[in-house]
Amino acid sequence: MIRCARSTSTQRYRPAVWQLTALLEFARPGHVLYGSDWPYIKASGVDYFNNLYDGAPISDDTRAASDRSNAEQLFPRLATPPANRS
Repeated sequence: MIRCARSTSTQRYRPAVWQLTALLEFARPGHVLYGSDWPYIKASGVDYFNNLYDGAPISDDTRAASDRSNAEQLFPRLATPPANRS
């Protein structure tokens, strides 16, 4: 079970962290992918959510899986480098 630390008087939980925590408790680990809404969101919005994600209380293995390896399992062509097009 994944838990967030309690907030202090100077910190508040951010909704995205709660949502990620709930998602990881509900979904199978291999079914979680991380991505952004770029180009439909401004770069500042992407940076905001990337910073929340970077600070989320998840293990390095979970982060690596949701960053790339889960997508490679779902879409095997992503795991293979493109052929040299020279």
